[in-house]
Amino acid sequence: MIRVTVRDREQTISFLAPPAIADRLVAGCAANPTTVGELLLATEVFQRGIASNVMASLMEFDKALHRLGPASAYEVIMATKGEGTVQNAFQVVDNQTEVAAFLAVDRGLIILDLRARTIRASENLQVMASGEILAHSGDELSDRAITYILPKEWSIETL
Repeated sequence: MIRVTVRDREQTISFLAPPAIADRLVAGCAANPTTVGELLLATEVFQRGIASNVMASLMEFDKALHRLGPASAYEVIMATKGEGTVQNAFQVVDNQTEVAAFLAVDRGLIILDLRARTIRASENLQVMASGEILAHSGDELSDRAITYILPKEWSIETL
């Protein structure tokens, strides 16, 4: 699992995901999204169900935050449930969640900054400005390859 952090003009969200999901989110950036929602919808072409998975996980965090308070919500952020599509999504709401959003886990960190049109990734993660992604139906990987090309205003940096 890696930490994926996505930033737009109004919010920052973060979650854990397998590296292949990060590749599909990078490919979603080819649509030049300006909001987290636009990125998730653009990524649906490559990874069906990504938007609903992230939103459901964010709702769980929000429930924990409101029902149990910040301390319990932070436990949700740090708990890893094992392999899966998206885990432990949260919105940055204070200094502690901001620190958590930018901490690498297990296999690394990728930051998709939609405001700055920048993708920053741990040096062990290979991020390509163009390529082909095998589509995922939500249940299984297909043999359908989809080509993507990031717009020229996007930059890729190593953390």
